[in-house]
Formats: sequence, C-alpha cells, structure tokens
Amino acid sequence: MNEFVSGVLLVALIATTYIFVLVINQHESTKRTYFLLLIACVWLYVMGYLFEMNCTTTEASFMAHMVMYTGACYVAAFFLLFVFDYLNFNIQRWWVIALVGLSTANFIFAVTSPYHTLYYESYWVETSTLLYHFSFEPGLLYMPLHLVHYFAVAIAVVLLVLNYFRASVHMKYQAPLLLVAGIIPVVGNVLFALRLNLLQGINLTPLSMVLSIYLFFVSIKRFNLFGLIPLASRQAIKSMKELYIILDKNKFVLEANPAATLMFPEPGSDMGKLTVDDIKSWSEAFTQEAFDGKETLHNNIEIKLYDEITHHFRVSTTPIYNNEKHLGWLILLHDVTDTVDLLNKLEQQATTDALTGIRNRLFFMEHAVVRLQESKRKEETTAILLIDVDKFKSVNDTYGHSAGDEMLRATVKIISKILRPYDLFARYGGEEFILMISDLSEEMVNDIAERIRKAMETHTVVYDENYITRTVSIGIAMSKNSGATLQEMIDTADTALYRVKESGRNKVSLTVM
Repeated sequence: MNEFVSGVLLVALIATTYIFVLVINQHESTKRTYFLLLIACVWLYVMGYLFEMNCTTTEASFMAHMVMYTGACYVAAFFLLFVFDYLNFNIQRWWVIALVGLSTANFIFAVTSPYHTLYYESYWVETSTLLYHFSFEPGLLYMPLHLVHYFAVAIAVVLLVLNYFRASVHMKYQAPLLLVAGIIPVVGNVLFALRLNLLQGINLTPLSMVLSIYLFFVSIKRFNLFGLIPLASRQAIKSMKELYIILDKNKFVLEANPAATLMFPEPGSDMGKLTVDDIKSWSEAFTQEAFDGKETLHNNIEIKLYDEITHHFRVSTTPIYNNEKHLGWLILLHDVTDTVDLLNKLEQQATTDALTGIRNRLFFMEHAVVRLQESKRKEETTAILLIDVDKFKSVNDTYGHSAGDEMLRATVKIISKILRPYDLFARYGGEEFILMISDLSEEMVNDIAERIRKAMETHTVVYDENYITRTVSIGIAMSKNSGATLQEMIDTADTALYRVKESGRNKVSLTVM
C-alpha cells in the first residue's frame, strides 16, 4: 500500500511540475501569478505528505507535516485569489494582505506547536494503520483557523458556480473543471480535519489534489485556460465600443463582446454553433481573403443589418497562433458609418452646386477626363456642350438676384429632362452650364442641343407676378476619335459659343475636331 500511494504521489509531483513549467513557458497571460502560486502550494502539499508517509519518528513526522503545511496553509488563499483573477475582479491590496496574513498566522501556529497547545494539544506517529501518518489531538485554534480556509474556498466555489451560468460557450468548458478541481480537495480536507480517515490512515487531501491537478491540466491543454481568450483583457473587451469577435479555426463564433451581440444578434444563444457562413450578413461581407495568410488584414466592409440600414465597418482580421498551431481568428470591427456618411456628405457638398443641385465644375473636370479616355478606348464619339443663358445679367438687374436664381434652377430642370441619365451635366460657372455626351452621331448631338434651345425659348419663369423668358446659346465641340484633350474640347466649344453670341444668340454652333 505504501509503495502504491507513494507512486501515485510521485506522478502527481511530476504532473504538478510539468503544469508549472507549461504555464511559465507557453502562455503569456498576465493573469497567471496566483495560479502559479497555487500550483507551487499543491506541490509542497503533496511533497510533504510523501515524506510524512515514510517517517517513523514523531520528530521526523512533524517536520514532514510542516513541509506539507507550508503549502496547505496557502492553498485556499491562492485558490480564491486565482478565481478573482480568472473572473477579472479588481483585486484590492487589502484582500491579498488579509488572505495571506491569515494563512501565515495558521502556518505560524502550526509550526510552533511544540511550544504551545493552541493548534495541536498533542501529536504522534500513528503506526497501527497500513500507512504511517501524523496523528494529533486538535487544539483550541485548530478548527477556527480551518474554517477560515473553508470560507475562502466557499466564496471561490460560489463565484465559479455563478460564472458557469453566465459564461460564454468557450468559458463553459473551463468553469465546471475549475469548480470540481476546487471542491474535491475540500472534501478530503474536511474528512482529515474531522479525523474521519477510514482508509487505513490515508490522508485524502493530498490524494484528491492528484485529481485536481489532472483537471487543471485538461483546462490548460484542452480548453486553453490561458490561451485563446486572454483573461487579462476580458473586462476591457466587454466595455469596448468596437465589435470584438473570436472564431475558432473552423470559423465557429466562440466569443463576442456585448457591442458585437447588440449589432449582430444572430449568434445569441447559438454562440459556438454558428459559423461565419451561417450568418447571411457576415458571409456576404467576410470573404475568404480575410482568412488567408498569417498577418493582420485591414479592410472596409458594408453590412446591411436587421434594421435594413447599411453600416460601414473598418475591419481588422488577425489569425491566432500558438507555437505555429492555428487556433482561430480575432476580428475587430469599428463602426465608421457616421464617418463615412459625413465624408460622403462633405464630398457631395464639395462636388455639388448648392443653388441648382447638379454637379459643379470640379466634379465635371475630374470625371470628364476619365469618360473621355474611356470613349477613346472604345473608339466612341464625344461631344462637349457649353450652354449660356442669354442676357442673364438683365434678369438680376431688373427683377433681382432671387429671380435670377429661379431662372437658373428652371434651366437645369429643362435640360435634365432632355438628357440621358448617364450624361455628365454640371454648372460651369455663373449662367454657364457644361455637358458631355458620348457615343452619339453629329446629327443626334445637334438634335439634343436644338431641343434644349427650343425648350428654353418657349419656357416662361413666373417670379413675383413677373413673367420672364430667356433663350440660350450653345457651343459644341465634337471629337470623332481625334485624340483631343478635354481642355482642347472645352476651348473649342467656348469658341463656338462665342460665335453664336456674336451672331445674335439663341443658336447652336457645332465644331467637329
């Protein structure tokens, strides 16, 4: 029996050492300090009991028991602090001082037992059982100090139970393991403290630590206790305005912060069951390109949400690796809808004529260059029309500038009705308008110009009980794949317009380049 139990304890020591080194070397979480201290205490606990089993004198057994107590006195304190850390509590300094202080007091009373009877009234080596063990009669402070440890563990257990019911899918795998790992040694210790060891002198507390160590090992290796979702950032993630989403390597949604679930309610209770492709708005926005490569990819996407409003997001997709093993992806989405809408509005204001609502000269010059190049590539004809409202100044002088503004708006409405939707139309300046027409014959372009001229000639603007009529003069430059630049065409159209003005206005003049 002694050899078997010693072998089990040796395996536990090796496993504990392995877990300790594993946490130090393989995980970068800042939330591991109390866990490492807890594992160190478990190691001392098991080591002390291994020595105790092989002691035959009272003095040696007491010394081995104190080695065990060096770890045992601090297990409850560090377990509670670890749970606080795991659940991202803001640990106060006085909590640490109180817990460690009470544990230290327990240790001091135990180790000084040869000089008083407050902790042990008496103690001896029990040799009548299959296993030698340290036996004692408890003193006045023995049970009260143990109750402090039980109280600390009870708090930790309650917190883990509460965490289990509100944990995410990913954390639900960890929470029960940690819960069981914390409860099992308590049961063994209660039996030890009440002196109910019925198994031939076996102290169940360090042996129960073996199972706890295995559960810790599973939490670390199988469910990434310090891995995929760093505990250090959980609270910060919850309070982030940015959308935070974690996918596993199969693109299943493992975790999403409140901002993400508010914007995308689809995963909801199905967290961990849905992939990106199962959510329609995501499958359309997140292309395969976002999941290729080992570097962070930044891009802009548009997603139409449940409110049928298109939202704009700046997305960062980062693959998560651990020792070259791909675990999943971290996706951060920053809602830039307001910014995009503002930029679009500013662009609209910068490229739109405020009076008439059509495009301005800046917009025309930028887009006409592109269209002209496209027409040359397709070997299409292109025409530039300059349209000038005749004697416009007299409208302002006679009826006022508001009447002139109304005349310009009426001119735009008349011309817009005649044009095709994709023709480029803008206010060039003052009472002058400019138009680009592509892929029409000389006769068709001239016909459009005549229709505009006649429509203006017969239109009357009513303003403040005044009936105002004005004609327009139109100069046209027609390019039949001549290689002319935009500015050359505008200058040619301007010359044609000048000829019309000189010859009496209300006419059309077309020049082929």
